[in-house]
Amino acid sequence: MALLNITYRLPVSFVQEEDDILIKLSSGGLVSALHSLPGGDQQLKWLGVADFSVADWHKGQAKYEGEFELHPVFLHDKLNKLFYEGFSNSVLWPLFHYFPSFVEYTKDSFDAFIKANTIIADKAAQIIRSGDTVWIHDYHLMPLAAMLRQRCPGVRIGFFLHTPFPDYELLRLLPRHCARYLLEGLLGADIIGFQIYDYADHFLECVRRMLGLQQRQYRLLYQNRQVRVDAFPISIDFDKFHSAYDEPAVVQEREQLRALYPGMKVIFSVDRLDYSKGILNRLKGYRRFLELNPEWRERIVFILVLVPSRTAVKKYAERRRMIEEMVSSINGMAGNYRWTPVVFQFSSLDYNALLSLYTGCDVALISPLRDGMNLVAKEFVASRKDKHGVLLLSDLAGAAKEMSGALLFNPLDDEEVAACILQALEMPEAEQAQRLTTMQQQIRTNDVHHWAGSFIAALEAPAEQQTSWLEYEDRQALMQCYSTAERRLILLDYDGTLVPFHPEPQRAEPGAEVMELLAALARDPRNEVVVSSGRDRATLERWLGHLPITIAAEHGTYLRRRDQWHEIATGAETWLPEVQRIMQLYTERCGGTFIEEKAASLAWHYRTATGSNVWSEAQDLISVLQSYLENLDACVMSGNKVVEVKPASVNKGSVLHRMLPLRQYDCVLALGDDRTDEDMFAVVNTLESSYSIKVGKGSSRARYRFDTIGQVHSFLIQLSMAYSVQ
Repeated sequence: MALLNITYRLPVSFVQEEDDILIKLSSGGLVSALHSLPGGDQQLKWLGVADFSVADWHKGQAKYEGEFELHPVFLHDKLNKLFYEGFSNSVLWPLFHYFPSFVEYTKDSFDAFIKANTIIADKAAQIIRSGDTVWIHDYHLMPLAAMLRQRCPGVRIGFFLHTPFPDYELLRLLPRHCARYLLEGLLGADIIGFQIYDYADHFLECVRRMLGLQQRQYRLLYQNRQVRVDAFPISIDFDKFHSAYDEPAVVQEREQLRALYPGMKVIFSVDRLDYSKGILNRLKGYRRFLELNPEWRERIVFILVLVPSRTAVKKYAERRRMIEEMVSSINGMAGNYRWTPVVFQFSSLDYNALLSLYTGCDVALISPLRDGMNLVAKEFVASRKDKHGVLLLSDLAGAAKEMSGALLFNPLDDEEVAACILQALEMPEAEQAQRLTTMQQQIRTNDVHHWAGSFIAALEAPAEQQTSWLEYEDRQALMQCYSTAERRLILLDYDGTLVPFHPEPQRAEPGAEVMELLAALARDPRNEVVVSSGRDRATLERWLGHLPITIAAEHGTYLRRRDQWHEIATGAETWLPEVQRIMQLYTERCGGTFIEEKAASLAWHYRTATGSNVWSEAQDLISVLQSYLENLDACVMSGNKVVEVKPASVNKGSVLHRMLPLRQYDCVLALGDDRTDEDMFAVVNTLESSYSIKVGKGSSRARYRFDTIGQVHSFLIQLSMAYSVQ
């Protein structure tokens, strides 16, 4: 078995120098994290787009002695440019970092994005073997999981997004087919990982509003699979950065740094050149600090290092020019021939130089306008073995959720940035040490090895049972369980399970066949038959009240046993009037929709709607109702072309809980067709000698499936005959 890691870039470059090929290995955290994974027998494979030619690969392949089995993908330059610089970094990157005005969408770039991912998927499918695990990384490869699911149905696939994920209002700026394609691509994975739960929540909201999928405890049911959505905050190799403080080369460069600025406080920033990093904002905040605190002039220096990035993208070149102009403006305003307030460097730093600045500065100033995590903050904290220094961190970075000892600020607020700089410069050393100690303990415990290990452990955990057809052997086992049981519980949904849906709900009366089926099942003294429905109790009493069965109305709000109705939940009167008013607004704007009033719930039906956008309107209605009902004992349910609001304390699962203490059942059967039945299935699946059956298409927690209502009737006839022949 192997772990196939798929990223846009390989961790290795083959560089032509004169007549030789040099192999340059990446020292990034992901490489070391994968090396540290438990399970030494697992083969490590890495697939990515090559930044070298086929000829260089053939020349240098024999010289490569790394631990990863490399699988380069070679893309034509034009395709790669449209894929990487085009859709990936001119559409997804700015959109996911909340810069919608920077998005430059073209059909050609989106087509290239799909084509490049298709080529990568074809290459990966050739490599994957039975039992392998696949881990896909980042926004460039969002469609890849679904593509691999089609090519390799049984493989375990994980996806991790290193960037933020935007909220619904931003994602919907993309063409509808494009946004849906990205979401469906991610849903090909078994586990979708995000940096923090905020991003996971954004994704789940987009999935609900664009695809109509409902989550339960960060799980989604999609194409008869369970997809887990969770947060896995990425981190760094703590020991590597912590021990670097004492390395001779770092000590030497740190001493040289302090000698350059004797008696001065040093603020340090390092980032890639990117508009999301808030470079201009930190410069503005620093300028405001100098304006408000003139006594600090000639006593402080701001060392700003920008690493070149995506220089071919127009927005990045523009940003560099703006930063250089701002640096010149500050130095011209506040500096003199003895002192330069901002020391600016536009180039990469080697490891020793970076660590000397981390460990030699007094303040690390990190101010992204949006960042998935920000590992610079963690590297700075880990490197401070001396327990000296202060971290100033934007509260818009994912790392702000973990770095409780940092001074957090809004990077758009110059006054707040200036105030935080002053607070950092005046912070007592004891407080600095206490803050750094707390943050170091957090990073040491949750380092990059823990991140990778926890993700892979979750990915390789046994998959939950999927819904399968009730085949011959399963049906025989069910009938054996049923025929030998002394006490049975039969739970049946009504609409979509016993009778077909009708455009006018009040006309979906049970026919003679259904009535005879229920009567026949109820005649067996070993059976307790329960019809659990979202319909109101008056209707169910009129249709089924003469039968010796238990009836649960309005999803369990009312329960009828032994000819007596019992109210299970109360309090609906506090929210019913406003919910009805909101539903009425949507009824007026969506032709063909109507409200069904019940004693303790309301349902908005759109089965007969005439508008083309009614599905979208239904998702909007769900969002509005969820916001209004927050902290109230009510919940919003999305059924088969119906939006329903009912008391939150009852559902078809709670009905089952109320039934179980009454008798000890040897066999439990549950049949239902839509989301309202999933609570019932979840409870049934925890019981021994139980069978949960989904009716119709769609994902479900049920163990088995019937295609049609006709199959349900045939099955119930078979059950009833088991009694009649005795």
